[in-house]
Parts: sequence; structure tokens; C-alpha cells
Amino acid sequence: MSIKISEEHAEKWIEEFECYMDSAGLPETVETTEELENLAQHMLDAMSEATSCSMETKTFANKGRQAPWWNNDCSNTCDNLVQAKSESRPLPELKTLLSHLWFCIRRAKRTFFDNIIKKAHQGEEASTTNSIWEINRWWHSRKVSTLPTLKRPDSSLAMSNGQKAALLHSTFFPHIPCSPPTTLLDTFPQRPQFSLPPILELEIADSLVLCHNRSAPGAFGTNYLLLKHHLICLRNTLISPIPKPNRYDMASPKSYRPIALLETLSKLLEKIVAKHITAMAGRLNLIPPDQFGGKEKLSCLDAGLAFVHDVQAAHSQKRFASAALLDISGYYNNIDHDILICITEKMGFPPDYSGWLSSYLTNRKACFHINGEIGNFFDLANCGVPQGSPLSPVFSSLFTAPLLYRLQSNGMNIHAYIDDIMILTTATSQEGCVSNLIDDIHNLTDALGDFGLLAEMSKTELIHFARTNHCMTKNLPVRLGNRAEDIVHPNPCQAISHPSQIYAQWHEDVRKYH
Repeated sequence: MSIKISEEHAEKWIEEFECYMDSAGLPETVETTEELENLAQHMLDAMSEATSCSMETKTFANKGRQAPWWNNDCSNTCDNLVQAKSESRPLPELKTLLSHLWFCIRRAKRTFFDNIIKKAHQGEEASTTNSIWEINRWWHSRKVSTLPTLKRPDSSLAMSNGQKAALLHSTFFPHIPCSPPTTLLDTFPQRPQFSLPPILELEIADSLVLCHNRSAPGAFGTNYLLLKHHLICLRNTLISPIPKPNRYDMASPKSYRPIALLETLSKLLEKIVAKHITAMAGRLNLIPPDQFGGKEKLSCLDAGLAFVHDVQAAHSQKRFASAALLDISGYYNNIDHDILICITEKMGFPPDYSGWLSSYLTNRKACFHINGEIGNFFDLANCGVPQGSPLSPVFSSLFTAPLLYRLQSNGMNIHAYIDDIMILTTATSQEGCVSNLIDDIHNLTDALGDFGLLAEMSKTELIHFARTNHCMTKNLPVRLGNRAEDIVHPNPCQAISHPSQIYAQWHEDVRKYH
């Protein structure tokens, strides 16, 4: 059974919500953290109670899902055909009814999709990003799949939902606590402290209007958001493992991506805070220019454009260019909280924001939602930002700032999109490019180790560029160690002679790993 949330019942929802809150006997003023926690918990309970009392409930039956374009004409024609078959009517009559059924189906489909296209042209359906993606899902079938049996590293099988949750927990959260590296953060410059604008009630209302009904049911306008404490009841996370695209071994936990399903009230606050931090980070250049993730109005295509410029500049000087593409393993789940807070203080964030960030990150709990079953909550160690939170992109980009500044100060040409990193090197020969890449990759892995992170070397890719096809006489690998898995071979299709093809390559990498 599930609940269908609709704006038609908004007034009744508000009525039930206010009735529950009035009966709770809560104080009119909040003075302590405990009172704030109690108020927030009652709000969540009131929202849940109001939703269950005012919204329609749907019971799932053991039958197929009705197509969205199916209408009454289709149903009536289908009923007539079934009745004619049961009465053993003549074959010509049955053929006529069947032909009419197909005519009704074609007409219903055309009418349904023509209406969507008409609304999109009028700006009714395409007014938000969510609606655009809904239109794009026309040809996708809606699959409801269960999580299959998973294989542990020792080849034993995790069959029950509890065993799967334990395996996913150990796979996605293998963090080893580390202290902030003194040499790295001490060399990171201290910026003067800046101030951020306060959160206004109008801003909360505007953000709530932009939320989809399925994310934020009903209307809620109480301004309880104080940038001093993040409520404990909003720190619980439900983790749903989502299959990654183009993966064939679905028994491997690495074939899934852990998506955090957060409380909608928490996401509303996080969306507003993320908007403030992203705007200030752009205004003060807190994020390095070669980090293209977590920024306003920038995408992986901008990273590709900057990369193409560097490759063409090397070719104009008659030099060879080679690039290595790397991915940080489990990046979101292994961001060290102490290092992140230290970085924000170094960047000049006001104490209120740093204090709220510390409260937001600490004492978080999570559980896995597998095949409709919710497992036991477990404590998240001093690491990780929820992958699914509006704050995760900007926090992830801020976290890599000291790393990128350090590598760039050593002369490395590096581009990044959150946890996807691209290193470019130039030389007078391909052998020189390979030698430089080996040094740069080792320097990168050492710097990642200072932050408690690892590069997933199995995803490392190598690209050699040449001015013309005639210059591509070699396609040398990069040897990072003595083992066979330490050798990175460039695929034949990656021996790219025209640099504009890097657009497709970078976009494909970001799509695969994000």
C-alpha cells in the first residue's frame, strides 16, 4: 500500500497538520536545543499523520500497470471484444471488433502524446527540469527490479536482505579515519572571514514552490531554520542502492550506487544553504578554476572546452599531448568531516556556518532499503556527505580545493569534475608524455592518500593526442607498477587525432561514473 500525494487535498492536509500541532501542546517560544529537537520531531510526526489522514491510499494488486494513454474508449471496446468471444460470435464480427480496438488504441496514444507536446510548447510541462525529464521518459519502460544475490570478496554469497545490507555497508563505507595532514592544510592560505546573508522566510517559500510534490508534500512555512544546530531527527538517511548503467556483473556491490533518501525538510534547508554557499564560492573564487563541478552555470562540457584549448595550444607549439582520466573511489562516502570543516574555516566561512556544518555532519545514521525492506540503522563514521543531498556537489568541490591548489603549484595541468580527474601533459615525444604522466599520477595518488582517499585504478583511462593521423605512429601504455593490472593501455579508439572528440570522451566518463 502507498499514498498518492495530490494538491487537491492540500486544504485538508493543512487542517490535519494544524490540529495535530495544536493538540501537542508545544511551547510558543523555543529557547534550548532540546526544545528545538522536540518541536522538529512533532512537526515530522504531524506531517506524517496529516499525509496519512488526508491523502488517498493505493493498494497494489497482482495485475499489470495500466498504460497512461489508456482511456474509456479502449476499455469499452476491449470489453465488447471479450464478450463477443465468450458468446462465440462469427469470426468476421470478431475481426471487426479487434480492428476497432486497435483503432481506439492508436487514437488514444496519439491524443495522449499530442496533449503533452502541446503543453510543452506552451511552457506548461517544460517549466521545470523535472517535467523535461518526465517528457523524455516516454519510450522508457518502468522497471521494478529487486536487488539480486550479491557476491562477497571471498566468493561467498549474500542472499538475504540483511546480508546484502551488511555487504553494501562494508563496500560503500570502508573509511579509515585520518587526521588532517598538517603540511597540506598549513600551506593552504587563510582567507579573511566573510559573511553570508541570513535565510529569509520568503526564500523558504520560494524554494518550497520549486520542490516537486513528491519531494515536499503539502505546504510548510514555519521559519525554524537557525544556522546553529542541525536537528538530529533530520540526520537519518535511507540508502537505496541504484544499479549503475552499462554494468553486466550485477552480483558485484560495485555495480550499484548508494543514493541517500533524506527527510524533505532537511533537503529544503540544504537546498537553501547550498544556494548561498555556491553563490559565495563563485564570487570569492573559493573553488579552483579547473574544478568544474559544484559551480553555477558550469558543466562537463565547459571542462571539455578548457581541455581542448590546452591540447590545441600544445599542438600549435608542435608538441605531443597525452591525458590520463582517473576516478576517486567512493568519493562521497569517504570525505573526512574534520578536514572539510578545517577547509571551510581556512576559506573564511563564518563561525555560524562552520558550526552548523559540524552539527550537520556529526551523529548521522543510515540504513539500507533493499527489496522493500528497511534494515537496521548504523552510525556513519566521521566521513561522507550524503550522495543525493543538494549540498554534496559544492561540499565535494570545496574538499578538493587544497588538493588541486597543491598539484597545480607543482606544475601539474589538472582538470576535475567533482571526483573525475583528468591530467594533461605535453612533451616533444610520446615517450616524454608517458614519463610525465607516471610522475603526475604518483603525485596525485600520494596527495589523495593525505586526504584518506584512493584512486580507482581499474577505471583509469589513457588518451594520446596527435596533430595529424600520420603523427600517431605509437600508442604507448603507462606502467604504474610491476603488476599486470598496473599497466594502463590506451584503447585503439582512444588514439584521438582530433581534440574536439574529447567532448564525447569526458561526457561519457562523467555519465558512466556519476
